[in-house]
Amino acid sequence: IQATRIALLNLGDPGTTRQVTLQARSGDVRQQRRAVEMLANAIDPMVLDVLRDRLERSPDLAVRLAAAGSLSRFDSAEGLPLALQSLQYNRADGGEGADMRALACRVCGMISDRAALTPLGELLFQDQDPAVRVACASAIVRILAQSNGSIN
Repeated sequence: IQATRIALLNLGDPGTTRQVTLQARSGDVRQQRRAVEMLANAIDPMVLDVLRDRLERSPDLAVRLAAAGSLSRFDSAEGLPLALQSLQYNRADGGEGADMRALACRVCGMISDRAALTPLGELLFQDQDPAVRVACASAIVRILAQSNGSIN
């Protein structure tokens, strides 16, 4: 069903766009995150308002980061400040903190702004969680590839 919805979003189906938009604003955080991630595939620019709303107003960090990543598909770097801030999320704890840091790394890579290179590089060598370090390295590679590999 999710693949079908993504295909319909890619085709600009208004019914599917409306349905997924409503799910993005639902009370269920897991449903919100899935819907926000699916909206990255929409071609209808009306979803930008929903994504911006979730980025700014969702109480759940994972939903906000998903919105930042989805906005990047529309060439928007609006979520970069949140992604950069989230690189330091709950570092002393591990657990969910590591998941959020890895997600923040992936979002930085999706946004592909060179401003993220220094914080990602620092986290790559400081974080103890292997998944975070892999996500950092992947984001750095993606950003450099987007900027034609130049380091300057």
